[in-house]
Amino acid sequence: MTRWSMSSMNKRLLAVCLFVWWWCLPGGSAWAATERDPVTLRVVAVNPSEEKTRTVPIRIDLPQEVNPKDVIDQGEMELEYDEDRQMYYVFKSDVALAPKQTRVFEVVVKDVWFIPENQVTPLKSHTDLVLKRLQRTEYYDEAKLLADSIMARLDDILKIQADETLGRKQRIGGYRRNLVTLGQVREDLTRMEKL
Repeated sequence: MTRWSMSSMNKRLLAVCLFVWWWCLPGGSAWAATERDPVTLRVVAVNPSEEKTRTVPIRIDLPQEVNPKDVIDQGEMELEYDEDRQMYYVFKSDVALAPKQTRVFEVVVKDVWFIPENQVTPLKSHTDLVLKRLQRTEYYDEAKLLADSIMARLDDILKIQADETLGRKQRIGGYRRNLVTLGQVREDLTRMEKL
């Protein structure tokens, strides 16, 4: 059951400016590691009125990859599932903001936007094994082209994940593209096995 309708939320937010920031907490070179630094999603609620207290709802939609088990700290907010949008969100209804008051709400989630290296390495090993089996056959040239393509794409996945200069949105987008690439690699490896 969806607890929020966008029209009622918009009506309640008319007098309040709501700014959303999502960013990663700083942390060394966690990109290549299996355990990665958590991600903090923040919403800042501001009451611009100089005279009136405003009551507003606060809601942070969680990216589609985040499940309840990935939520480390939801702060003072409640976790719900939006069936219409098919995603989890955290919320707090009826937050009172005094005149000119600013409040920050945070939810901390696990960094789920990476493919573990232990999923990539076996694919590389298996590709090498299949290529070696086809070495002295008429299918070797075709297998070699597929193997080179597979290896290059797997290396790209690891390279993208190791790039610490990517912002949050770029990282999530890269992860989603990497999932598609991983599926294509598996299909190509299956084709290679059938040669």
